[in-house]
Order: sequence, then structure tokens, then C-alpha cells
Amino acid sequence: MSDVIERGDVAAASDKGWASSVLATLGRLVLAVLVAVLLAFLFLPLISVFISRSPLELVSSLDSNIAYQALILSLETTAV
Repeated sequence: MSDVIERGDVAAASDKGWASSVLATLGRLVLAVLVAVLLAFLFLPLISVFISRSPLELVSSLDSNIAYQALILSLETTAV
């Protein structure tokens, strides 16, 4: 009779191991999706800037007053 109980315990432990494995995989999947969304928010605007203009236009636009103010603001907020 004790053999039946031990086999039942093994089956229950096996089910718990499977459930925790599924939850771990689901957690990794959710984390991967969140990281992908975060990276998209960070890099898509940068990519669009480099696609929409040529490198010469980007370099020549750095001489403007508004670009200078934007760079100063970025440096100040980074320092804070």
C-alpha cells in the first residue's frame, strides 16, 4: 500500500515540476516581449532620423541654434 502512495507523490511532484517549468517559460516570454517593446521605443526614433535624412544633412543641421539648445538640454538632463 505504501508503494501506491509513493507513486502518487511522485506523480504529484512531477505535475508541480511541469507547472513550474511552464510558468518559468511564460515568465521568460513576457520578459522578452517587454524588453523588445522597450528597445523599440528607444531605437525606432533613432533609426527613423537616420533613414529620413542623409548624413550630410544631419551634420549640416548641427550648426543651427535649435540643435545647440537641444544638445545642451540633453547634457543637463543627463547630468541630473
